[in-house]
Amino acid sequence: MNLHNDEPSNVDMLSREKVANALTDAVLVAKTPLVVGIYGSWGVGKTSLMRLMEDSLVGKENVESIWFDPWFHQFDDNPEIALLHAMVKNINGAEKKQAVRKLLGVIGVSLGAAVLKTFTGISAKDIKEYGTQYEEEMFELREKQARLQDKFGELIDLITSNGTKRLVIFIDDLDRCSPSTILKILDSLKLYLSHEGCVYVVGIDRVIVEKSIKASFKGIDGYEGEYLDKLIQLPFNVPAIGKADLEKYIKSHLPSELSSVAELFVGGLEGNPRKIKRFINAYILTYALAKSLDDVDIDKEILGLLLLIQQRAPDAYISLIKGDNGLRNLLSKNHREKDDITTVIGGDENLVNVLLHFKEVKDINWYPYIFLSGTSSVEENLVDVWMTSGGARETEIIRALRKFTGMSQSDAKNKLNNVPTVIATSVTKNQAERLCADIRAVGAGAEIRG
Repeated sequence: MNLHNDEPSNVDMLSREKVANALTDAVLVAKTPLVVGIYGSWGVGKTSLMRLMEDSLVGKENVESIWFDPWFHQFDDNPEIALLHAMVKNINGAEKKQAVRKLLGVIGVSLGAAVLKTFTGISAKDIKEYGTQYEEEMFELREKQARLQDKFGELIDLITSNGTKRLVIFIDDLDRCSPSTILKILDSLKLYLSHEGCVYVVGIDRVIVEKSIKASFKGIDGYEGEYLDKLIQLPFNVPAIGKADLEKYIKSHLPSELSSVAELFVGGLEGNPRKIKRFINAYILTYALAKSLDDVDIDKEILGLLLLIQQRAPDAYISLIKGDNGLRNLLSKNHREKDDITTVIGGDENLVNVLLHFKEVKDINWYPYIFLSGTSSVEENLVDVWMTSGGARETEIIRALRKFTGMSQSDAKNKLNNVPTVIATSVTKNQAERLCADIRAVGAGAEIRG
């Protein structure tokens, strides 16, 4: 039994190499500085596309690329220092390294020296010496921000050999960070890191990032879209998966003995690679359990259909397991009308089309299918809960958070201070609705995503 992990793929199964090459060509010839936005929701393949771009840069003359994941640094006071450290890690030459150390010292003192030691190895004594020396020589307090920007410029000039070498920085998982970290990184790109020779490729879910920007600029309607549009010069939406590529992708994740269900899944699943892998994992596990049962002959297509219904039409699935005959009667027909299907399972277009063409199902024992589907872990049945806004009743909000999640008081307070933020992951719809009700009852905003 071969299950699939949830990591981005390093193999192009969706014919996106041509897209990656086109984006890379644009990155190599465009005027710098440049910020490229790779837009897409969770699981559509932003990271895989960026990895393909990174691979296509290997061996290019006068081009260097780095990968930076701000999610690992979201609790740092100055995550931009971690980004700078990633940018300078491959600096060669003793003289240049020394110059880099001094510039990092100045920048670190100006932004907050505590975090600098973690990433550069510069001692507190060195920080003080560099800071004192360069503050005295180069900084006047009334011009501090302008001078700091100059120091960033000098550092990037060292990295890029005064713009003759192109540095492509891939920034991934920014939308997983707290709103404050998102703003710090984006502001850094806009204020400090926008220098010749630098290209930033940022993979984000635009909806989530815009909500974070909106939360930070309350009272300024529409600013979140304007903010991103000013920052990102080359926006690109991850393309939808074509039917042929979707079929190839699904078949590549199914064992040969289950290949006959590929067409069913092509029709019933969304074109989201990560969600497809999770659904197929659940199906493979459920079918393996079916084979282990004595005296039970399970039809793999019917089992696959029931899992699709469980995921995409949960109300119809619940009605089935409670004994309602609507779905049973519908499947027993040789010919089905679209209106009849919609009445039973709702308006999910993909699932309606699947049921229009699914085979006639008569005289079967539904109990094993209900039992097996009930043991599956189709994760799309689970949802996340986000707190979208705070409120004046802080103590009661924190109490509601702790009651449901068991988190510490400090963690609950940190959540409240960083809205919008996820407060519960992979919970059932009923649990999510109860949590949302509790949060809203004490004056905060909450919503279900998944």
